[in-house]
Amino acid sequence: MSDGREEGQALLRCRKMISWSLLSILVVAADCCYLFPSDVPDPCHGVTCGPGALCRPTPDGRSYDCECPTSCPNYGDHEGSRPLCASDARDYSGDYPCAGVTCPDPEVCQLDDRRSPSCRCAEPCSLEFSPVCASDGKTYSNECQMHRESCRARKQLKIIFKGQCSSGVNPCAEVECRHGAECRVEGGGAVCACAPPCEPVLRPVCGSDTRTHDSECELRRAACLLGRDLRVLHSGACGSNGVCADRSCPHGGECVASGGRGVCRCARCSNEFAPVCGSDGISYGNRCKLQLEACRHRRDVRVLYDGPCSQY
Repeated sequence: MSDGREEGQALLRCRKMISWSLLSILVVAADCCYLFPSDVPDPCHGVTCGPGALCRPTPDGRSYDCECPTSCPNYGDHEGSRPLCASDARDYSGDYPCAGVTCPDPEVCQLDDRRSPSCRCAEPCSLEFSPVCASDGKTYSNECQMHRESCRARKQLKIIFKGQCSSGVNPCAEVECRHGAECRVEGGGAVCACAPPCEPVLRPVCGSDTRTHDSECELRRAACLLGRDLRVLHSGACGSNGVCADRSCPHGGECVASGGRGVCRCARCSNEFAPVCGSDGISYGNRCKLQLEACRHRRDVRVLYDGPCSQY
């Protein structure tokens, strides 16, 4: 018969569990710590359960069951933030890099592939249909979707009222904002206002003020704040595009160097979904696609407001 001291020195070990993550990547994670007496071996040792199932010892510790997990452990969004099993048979929280990081509303702190903290828009919303009418005159399927659009587009949105925006009434539909301003609804009326600070991404463009702007968004914001009409002359810093430095392309075209001279061509757009309503009454997938169609058909089309054209 072993005394208390000997029993207290029983073999300490952490049972390992193998589970498949949502990305179908095999993850070996430490479950909580278990102290098995020396005369009762871990019944899960050497046991392989079916895909996704976990081996659990029975209450008497002499048998096991393979069970499907009912919930996922809250380990943050990176394997390295999981709890640590220490030699005193206790679990300790891992060092979570987002601790102490404050993100501007409505962004949240998440970890990137290198486990560095980064402020990002929240996770996808549910499919619940609980429509709200927002300050941009658009109806969103629920409040979460409105906050996600606010975060993605970096513009302030608030709920005007719950339910779909009044049929036939979109105060921004007939408003044309100048100098790059955006239309939003305040107090039931349309107001033209400058966009909030742009995303800190460096995609320099040369503006018609012969100044280099960090991005097209920064150019539009500068135009609004200064009350001036500014347009993009060409991509890249002013003076760095050689033959395109003094070339202005009509109908939303862009200048590129070809054969030692500046040539106007229609833009190449991404598939990013950031709809805008054009002055021709047509909705476009994003600003670039509006400029592309204007260039292809050689006509002047401008953005009336962000979001699809009203279907009233």
